[in-house]
Amino acid sequence: MMFNFQVKYATMIQLRMKNDAIPLYSSVKWLMKGEYLMKKFMSYFLVLTMLLTLAACKATGEQTETVNGKTKITLACTGMPFFEEKIKEFNDSNKKYYIEVLDYSQYNTKEDFSAGETKLNVDIISGNTPDMIELTKTPVEIYTGKGLLEDLNPFLQKDKDLNQDSIVAGAYNALSSNDGLYRIAPSFTVLSFYGKESKIGKRTKWNIQELQEFLEENKNVQYPFINMQPVKVLQSLTMYSLDEFMSIEDGSSNFNSAEFINLLKTVKNYGKELSEGYKEANEELMKDKGLLVEMYLSGIEEFIKKNNELGGDMNVIGFPTEGESGSVADFQSSFAMLADSQHKEGVWEFFKFLLEESYQDSLSEFEIPVLKASYDKALDKSEATEEQKQVYNRIIASITKISWYDGSLIKIIEEEALRFFADNCTAEEAAEAIQSRANIYLSENR
Repeated sequence: MMFNFQVKYATMIQLRMKNDAIPLYSSVKWLMKGEYLMKKFMSYFLVLTMLLTLAACKATGEQTETVNGKTKITLACTGMPFFEEKIKEFNDSNKKYYIEVLDYSQYNTKEDFSAGETKLNVDIISGNTPDMIELTKTPVEIYTGKGLLEDLNPFLQKDKDLNQDSIVAGAYNALSSNDGLYRIAPSFTVLSFYGKESKIGKRTKWNIQELQEFLEENKNVQYPFINMQPVKVLQSLTMYSLDEFMSIEDGSSNFNSAEFINLLKTVKNYGKELSEGYKEANEELMKDKGLLVEMYLSGIEEFIKKNNELGGDMNVIGFPTEGESGSVADFQSSFAMLADSQHKEGVWEFFKFLLEESYQDSLSEFEIPVLKASYDKALDKSEATEEQKQVYNRIIASITKISWYDGSLIKIIEEEALRFFADNCTAEEAAEAIQSRANIYLSENR
């Protein structure tokens, strides 16, 4: 559910190492997930499935607790160092509510990194429900399918200061799911592929077949995917499109589809081992030695820099998808209101606090603020040309998906794909093996 502070720390390092961001972030991310997430997700889903049968155990009519004369509201998390100061500010300034942080990471052990999450889920079952939780990158459908989260749209609709138009459209679309807005986040970044427009063309999206054709047309280029080992290419092409091959809600999957088989073939044919070390991506693009670069876009200034380095010959095309956009929003922290909360107005006040304009303005130095007014200010004070602003706005507005991952599923995909890459089976056989293992995993964890 909520991945520990090390991932967020890696993200902060990224923001200060622009060109080296993707290799460092990916290394930390995949190092952390590979080994323990199977056990983590197993225990997590098994506990949550008990909710429907034990719903009668939830507490009702609970007593309101106070701290220094203020109503206490609880926030459950598993380590959240970058919001401690903001929570303190809320507690100091709000006259009615006080946030108590329930940090479940204290229950983690060396043997079980997910012990805190398991305890949190047991607490929810037993009726000891927090008012809100910090979700990080957890697929929100895990909770909404159980009816655990409150839709925030009604709060936006009746609020006198905010409405849906107050939030950047791409951020709102990515945060929304199941016909509702079940999470809120203060800022985000964009993950995508980019390359030279003179190579890619003016198209704004592509599917795996079109990507494969593009790579075949440029098969003599030295680095199809710049600074990406084959396994990293596999991770990027699957991690941001898992929702197209599986459903959390009904546990179905279609990894044996033609689209996924083509994906495996694309990685094998065009994912090349790096033998000469890290390359300056835009230099390789300008020399026509490379085709695609994975981008971690933290704001308009970074977009201007990369665009200028390519002389304006830049197309942020996104990852291959059958959907509307291949660029995805990455929310390092997001918050949700529990449907059982007795203090929903207090939770909403905290969410509004995170969207205050002065705070959102400060976030624009590091990431993309979700408040439209602050987003617009960042564009206005930038040195972007009108054309660059239009392109940047199109990229942000096109976003409909959030970046999320399931380390156990990715591990299954990677293990079977590596057999295919080593010529130990065909792409079709690898896809069938992935489909079989994925079905078992999804069935066990519904």
